[in-house]
Amino acid sequence: MATATAARAAARPPVPTSAERLLLNPFVVFLVTFAARAALFTLRYSVEPYIASPVIPHPSLEDIMGKAAAGAWHDVAQSAYVSGGGSQAERLVTPPPVHFSMSISMMEASTWREVVYWRESGFADVGPYYLQELALWYVRFIPAVLAKPPVTGLVLSAMDGLTAALVSRWSSASAALLYAFFVLNPIMILTTTSESLTSFELLLLTVTVDLCARRAKSALAYTGALVGAFTLGSHFIAVPVVLLAPLGTQSYRIAFGVAALLAAGVGAYAVLYLYSTEASHRFASLYAPPDNGVLWYVRQLVLPSFARCLEVFMLQLAPMLLIPATVAFPVSYLRQPMSSTAHPHLFTDGRVFLLLMAEGLSVLFRNQLTLPYCFLIILHFYSSLNPAASKTVTLEDQRVVTYSPYMRVRLLVPIFIQMTSIPLEASFYAGWVLRETANANWKFFSDVAFMVGATAFFVLWYTEVVEDAVLCENDGGADAVTCSALPFKTTKTD
Repeated sequence: MATATAARAAARPPVPTSAERLLLNPFVVFLVTFAARAALFTLRYSVEPYIASPVIPHPSLEDIMGKAAAGAWHDVAQSAYVSGGGSQAERLVTPPPVHFSMSISMMEASTWREVVYWRESGFADVGPYYLQELALWYVRFIPAVLAKPPVTGLVLSAMDGLTAALVSRWSSASAALLYAFFVLNPIMILTTTSESLTSFELLLLTVTVDLCARRAKSALAYTGALVGAFTLGSHFIAVPVVLLAPLGTQSYRIAFGVAALLAAGVGAYAVLYLYSTEASHRFASLYAPPDNGVLWYVRQLVLPSFARCLEVFMLQLAPMLLIPATVAFPVSYLRQPMSSTAHPHLFTDGRVFLLLMAEGLSVLFRNQLTLPYCFLIILHFYSSLNPAASKTVTLEDQRVVTYSPYMRVRLLVPIFIQMTSIPLEASFYAGWVLRETANANWKFFSDVAFMVGATAFFVLWYTEVVEDAVLCENDGGADAVTCSALPFKTTKTD
C-alpha cells in the first residue's frame, strides 16, 4: 500500500458549454419536464391497456371453466382477472410490474382519491380506519377539483417541472444528471402519470433544501424551510431537527443543551405518535395495503407483535443518528466564509449537507422504499456540491492525481449493487407475485443487496465530509472560527 500526501486546493470549476447552459435554463427545464408528463397524461387512456396488462398473461375463463361451461359468457378469451369489456374493463389483478418500486401505497391515487371521496360525502372526521392509518395528514385538504382529469395531470406535471427547475439553479447542477435522473427518467414520468402524490412530496423535499441554502440571506427563507420540513410529516422528523440544531455554536453548553432538548422532543413526539395512531392501527390491523417497495420481504420477517415497536423505532432512528453529528462537527468547518477559496469544502454549507442526510436517511428508514426517492436523493447530493472542491493527491513517486467534486465520492460499489438488485426485484415480482411459481425467499437477497447499496451511498458521502472537517480542525484548531490559510496536508494510505 502506498502512502500519499493529500492537499486540497481551490480549482476553477469547468465552464459549461452553451448547450448545457440552455438545458439548465430553469424555464427550459420546466417546459421539457411539464411537456413530457402532460403529453403522457393526454395519451394515458389509449396507453392504459398496455401499462395495466401483466407481463405474463393470466389464464382466460375458457381455460379455467372449460369451453362448454364458458360458452355462454362473452369475451371468453379475455383474462379471468378482467371484469367488464372494452376500454372500460376493470382489471382485478395485483398492481402491474410497471408500478413495482415506483409508488408506495400511501401515495397511490386510489388512497388520496378515496380520502377526497369520503370528505366530499360528509365523512371528513369519521373516515375508514384504514385510510386514517394509511393516508398522509395533508391529503384531507386536497381540493376535490384536483381529483378530476385533466386537472390532476396538469398539476402533478407542473409540480415535477418546478422540482426540476429548482434543482437546475443549484451550485453544481449537471444537465446530464438532471435529465437522466429526473426530467426524462421513465420511472419518474410513469410515477407521475399514475397520479401518485410522490410528485408533491419530491417538490417539498426540493423546496426545503433550496430554502435552507438561502436562509443566511433571508429569514423568510429559513421560515419557509421549517414550514416545508414540518409539512413532510412524521416520517421526516429528522428534517426539522437538523434545521433547528445549533450548528456552528461556539458554546459547548448551548450545543449540548439544545441537542438534549431535540432528543427529548423526538422521544416525546414518538410517544405522542404512538398514542394518537393507536385506534386506527388497532382497527386496521387486518388491512394489508399493497407494498410495491423493495423491502417487502424484509418487513415480512418482523413478528406482528413487534411491528408497532419497529415502526416507532424507525421513526426516531434518523434524527437520533444525526443529532450527535450536529454537535460533533467543529466550528472551524461550519463557519467557513462563503468567499473562501483557500480550502473549499465538498459542501460550502454544513447544514445543507446534514439536511440532505436527514432526507436520505428518512427515506431509507421509511416503511416502504421506492426508486423515485432514491433518484431524487442522488440528484440532490450531486447538485449541491461545491464546484471548486477538487481534491489533489500527491503520491510518493511525485505523481499528482486530481479528483473533481463528482469523483471524490466513489460509487462503484453501491451502483453495482443497485444495478444487480433492481432486476432481481423486478424478476421476482413478475415471476412470483403474478404466477406464484418462484420461491419468495429468493427476494431476501435482492432486498438486502438494495439496502447495503443505499447504506454505502450515505456512508461514502459522510466519510468524505468528515475528512474535510477533521483536516480543517487539525489545521485551524478546535476553537478556530475559520480554516487556516495553509494548505491541507495529511498522510493517509491508499
